[in-house]
Amino acid sequence: MRRLGDNISQVVESFGTRKRGLPTGISGVDEITNGLEGGDFVIVAGRPGMGKSVYASDVAIAASKHNKVVFISLEMSYHRLVERMISATAQVSHTKMVRGGLDNNHKQLIKQAVSELSKHDLWIDDTPRLSPARVKEILTEHANIDLLIIDYLQLMQGSRTEGRRQEVADMSRDLKLMTQEFNIPIMALCQLNRECERRDDPMPRMSDLREAGDLEQDADKVILLHRPAYYTMQATHDTSDDDAEASIIIGKNRHGPVGIVECAFMAEFVSFVDLDEF
Repeated sequence: MRRLGDNISQVVESFGTRKRGLPTGISGVDEITNGLEGGDFVIVAGRPGMGKSVYASDVAIAASKHNKVVFISLEMSYHRLVERMISATAQVSHTKMVRGGLDNNHKQLIKQAVSELSKHDLWIDDTPRLSPARVKEILTEHANIDLLIIDYLQLMQGSRTEGRRQEVADMSRDLKLMTQEFNIPIMALCQLNRECERRDDPMPRMSDLREAGDLEQDADKVILLHRPAYYTMQATHDTSDDDAEASIIIGKNRHGPVGIVECAFMAEFVSFVDLDEF
């Protein structure tokens, strides 16, 4: 416990010197949020098909260039996740990588991407069972972790038996406490229910997150993903517009402003990019 007046001058001296947090790979998001900072519990939410795992892997690539990142994948294997990361980094069609059809230029780009990614301090854990206790073990066992990403929250296993909603809320609270204890950002992906798709405008809202288990109260930052072209494709069965603009909605930012960042989703390379790179 500290008396207010004893250290207040140190707070004043820090004005204007706050460092930028870890990059997310999308410049507009970093401008609004100041990046991913120690103590941040970040929720990335959206419906299936919005690109939550893609966004998380983009963040992992961007942040691990100069920082130690641990990516816990409960949905995809190490092999599948790395495939996507190589495709995004090389800007080579993921479909061609998987099904064949690569030419010599593609192979050279992949070789360069593999060389680049191998230098990143990125660790992947695809163990299928994960509890908050196991997360804490990982943070304790592995020194100097700068960012932990969990894909995704509802696939974690809690200890309560009186209801899944409360169990998810408890796990969310546990993760928030860990961000403070270890002073690192933790990003957890969250799948929203179908409520937003029953509206005329399916763009997700903060109220949709509340329906997923009262996660808003623990989160320092909430990022909602929306791809209008996805719903167009569902209605028309036309995949030609899969590469299209997407919205990254910063619905909560405890220490700064909120806003919407328009970017591009490149389905061929399974990656979100700034619009000027599209």
